[in-house]
Amino acid sequence: MSRKDVTTLLVLRAYRDTQVHRCEALVSITGECEKVCFRAIEREHDRGMIDYGMSLGNGWLTMAGLSELKRLDAIEARSPPPHTADTPTASAPDASPPPSVR
Repeated sequence: MSRKDVTTLLVLRAYRDTQVHRCEALVSITGECEKVCFRAIEREHDRGMIDYGMSLGNGWLTMAGLSELKRLDAIEARSPPPHTADTPTASAPDASPPPSVR
């Protein structure tokens, strides 16, 4: 269990997608304990990504947080899906022999 396992993207999405109890949402998404999730929220506050009035868990995304979320979402959208052993690769040999060239 480590704060680094609760990524910036997860924290920012929790603030975008849920209205209250962001820490609880992170706990259910990540499986990490509440303390780890709260420390990840504090990390993003320290970076200027989120701000709050009375309670850190009920804060909002700053302009920097909105920009970072947009950037991270775009990077994730461009990323290819992770390779698995069941998925054939482009370099896998084809079942049919190549056509002969004359």
